Parts: sequence; structure tokens; C-alpha cells
Amino acid sequence: MEYIQNPTSPKFQYTPATKQEWLSTSTWAVYFAVLGFVLSGLYIIALLLTLFFLLKSSAMVGMYLNFLPSSVLFGIVLLLLMYIASIFVMFFGSRHHLRFSHSIKQAVQHNNQSVLEDAWWSMRRAWKVYGLYTVVMLGVYFVVLVSVGYMMQNSPLMRGY
Repeated sequence: MEYIQNPTSPKFQYTPATKQEWLSTSTWAVYFAVLGFVLSGLYIIALLLTLFFLLKSSAMVGMYLNFLPSSVLFGIVLLLLMYIASIFVMFFGSRHHLRFSHSIKQAVQHNNQSVLEDAWWSMRRAWKVYGLYTVVMLGVYFVVLVSVGYMMQNSPLMRGY
């Protein structure tokens, strides 16, 4: 298999098939970036609606947030923090996908090794964001499950069992 090489940049080598695969990958990266931005917007709308209905329902029942039991207030705050974390992860992950797409196209068109390295740095960064979010959310789920188990164990309804 023969490599195409730019004389000004001796490190940048690729086959025509590799070039085509990178361009195809960049198209999919744009698709997932746009999808992530749209989902980020929908999550913001969902967050605002959740806040609105939460405040509206608590006012209708005659309660205000300072009169809610601490476990309910903790659950509400946790839910809102999870929404906010999801929004940030989707937005920044999508931003890195978009940067990857633009950089990979530019690297292939101009045979530029440094732009290619920047493209792959952006993709690595996106996966780091997703991985960190996954680890944090698994930890949150674990804490919630342990907390619910502890509350159920100490609940007056469960004492007879």
C-alpha cells in the first residue's frame, strides 16, 4: 500500500481510504455535536419546567421550600444538580465533537499534522468528559441507593418486618 506524503510535513502520512474514513468520521461527529446541542437545549427547557412545576405545586399545596422535609429537599436538589451536570456534559462533549470534526477536515484538506493532533486531542477530551461524568453519576446512584436503604431500614413502617 502506498502512502501519500507531503514534503513539508514528513510525519503526516495517510492512504486515500484513511482520508475517506476520516472525512466520514467528521460528518458523524458533526451529527452527534448537533444532536448534543439540541439535547442540551431540551434539558434546559426540562430543567426550567421542572423548577416551575415544582414551585407551582409546592405553592398550591401550601408548602414552601423551607417547610419541606429535608429528605425531599435533598432529593429535589440532587435532581436539579443531575440535570445541570447532564447539560454541561452534553454541551462540552458536543463542543469537542464539533472541534474534532472541523479540525479533522482541515487536517485532511491541508495535510497538516498539528491540526490532526489537535483534532484527536479534542476527541480524547470528549471521551474524558463522558467517562468522568459516568463515574460521578455511578457514585451518585450508589449514594442514593445506600441512603434510600438506610431510610427504609429506619422507617417506622418497616419496623414490624
